[in-house]
Amino acid sequence: MGKKAVFFDRDGTLIVEKNYLHDPSAVVLENRVIDALCLLKDNGFLFVIITNQSGIGRGYFTEDDYLTVQVEVERLFGVHGVEFLNDYYCPHHPTKGVGQFKKECLCRKPGTLLIEQAVKEFDLDVSESVFVGDKGSDIQAGLSAGMSSIHVQTGHDSSNNIRDEFNGKVSSFSDLYKVARFIVT
Repeated sequence: MGKKAVFFDRDGTLIVEKNYLHDPSAVVLENRVIDALCLLKDNGFLFVIITNQSGIGRGYFTEDDYLTVQVEVERLFGVHGVEFLNDYYCPHHPTKGVGQFKKECLCRKPGTLLIEQAVKEFDLDVSESVFVGDKGSDIQAGLSAGMSSIHVQTGHDSSNNIRDEFNGKVSSFSDLYKVARFIVT
């Protein structure tokens, strides 16, 4: 049996949504995210980030810009003793990507390729893991990978529409601390 993990979308879930974030000085952690991740960590969960970054594919910023922002994200969490096993990102967009980034792929959520890579790389147990995100594509990715998914109302879809979209099979909470409390109970 593998280890249990929480897979997180990044923008709008762990950090405040800023469309096409490419400036590390603009990174702001979501409300109560540190408390949430510390609670999960204390209950034996590991953390993985799975994020769509079509801004790369659209030419709005470079992969180096993304990596610079990610270093800042990890620094802000690390100050509080929170670490991620890895962050996985998809730079593609099927219709608005430019050049090599314009393509259909299996890594763009709701695709599951990045989740599968993390599961294999870190021996994670999907049946004991959870995906948390702010969009339907996040929720669908987790469900398609065989784990439960939870919607957090902090990013793009701050309503309960996700619950309706998934016929009430998905729980939805106003912040990550409420999500964490739900997961550990």
